[in-house]
Amino acid sequence: MKKTLAILLAGILFLPLLTKAQGQTKESIYFKSDASILTDSVKERLAIIGKSILLSPTQMVTLSGFTDEDGSDEYNMNLSKKRAEAVYDYLLLKGIAKEKMDIKYFGKSKVDTTKNKGADKQFNRRVEIAFSGQIILGTPRMVGKSQFHTIQASRDNTFKSREGTKVSIPKNSFKTKDGKVYTGPVEIEVAEFYKKADIIKKQLSTTSDRQLLESGGMVYVNLSDGNKNDLVFDSSATMTVQFSGAKKSGMEIFVGDSVDGKLNWVKYKPRDYDWFCGNGGPRRPSTNMNKLNDYAFKGGILGWINCDRFIEVKQKTGLYVNIDDTANVNICLIFKKINSMMDYGDRNNGCDFTFYNVPVGEEVTLLAFSMRGDKVYCSIKELKIGLQGRENLTLTEMSKVDFEKRIRVFNSLKT
Repeated sequence: MKKTLAILLAGILFLPLLTKAQGQTKESIYFKSDASILTDSVKERLAIIGKSILLSPTQMVTLSGFTDEDGSDEYNMNLSKKRAEAVYDYLLLKGIAKEKMDIKYFGKSKVDTTKNKGADKQFNRRVEIAFSGQIILGTPRMVGKSQFHTIQASRDNTFKSREGTKVSIPKNSFKTKDGKVYTGPVEIEVAEFYKKADIIKKQLSTTSDRQLLESGGMVYVNLSDGNKNDLVFDSSATMTVQFSGAKKSGMEIFVGDSVDGKLNWVKYKPRDYDWFCGNGGPRRPSTNMNKLNDYAFKGGILGWINCDRFIEVKQKTGLYVNIDDTANVNICLIFKKINSMMDYGDRNNGCDFTFYNVPVGEEVTLLAFSMRGDKVYCSIKELKIGLQGRENLTLTEMSKVDFEKRIRVFNSLKT
């Protein structure tokens, strides 16, 4: 039994997370006692492997299953096989070709006896992923945020993600590319962005066509990369998403639209049978469906979904920013009293970065940063927006640990 693994290096940061042994590069996936089920953290790590596309078409992969010494030879041989097959099936789900991977399983015949007591036993409860050549796995931008849920398409499915987002997908919601109803396993990727620090790191904003929004939470719900090539969400199907953000009145649903490489939020245009649910229960479009209080949404979309409301602004202005070094710089305005983040609108309009329609009188933090290897070059400036604003920033070196600590402070701002 064989499969192919791919390694993607485009546009991502890299971590040397693999070890080298006997001419091969390998990584180990660990299991709980008597278990062959992949945990969420294991799926996240395998997702990195799955999202990485082969640099070399000759790369081969061997999956080897192992157990500790507890139990009979027959039981452990079967368990090690189940563990290897679980990794195999998951990588297949990620779009990896089966012809490029081999499966092996050894039961307890190759136990490391120096690590077979107490907590050390987990070392033996593993699947080794060995590559025929030396490789480096990349860390995709949403790693640590993405969660993967495997559902059965022939059944109604409801699952809850780490930060409280609840997703319900009814049976028979997916079709193959030739239009046939698909009834097998489907992997759904979910990423949640309720905290300002997470929004900063993902380089998201809360604007719609340069107009400021206040967010009640952003989520990404879609087919995982391994399913996107084969399946589509049925255009007549509905998915329910319940947000876990702070409850505020007047919220509406927006969907993400990519414009010049940045995410712009556009009002969702509901179908006749879509609805939002507020304190009064389900409401149809004819009864002001766009207003909700408890952030429950039922509609026919996959991708970026944002629960927002427009900010009423009496007076707006522009903010013009120059930076001493603009190489790979990310820049945004973080609002103190509202749950909002604004991205710049233009570059080289008489300055390095221009922000449009900034509310006059608001207290904000102007943040600019550039990731360069193990270092972050950063400038953080507290402002109160006046009628005419022009700022000059100088980036200074900061460790990634210190940068993480600094932006986590924004999570504590009351909104």
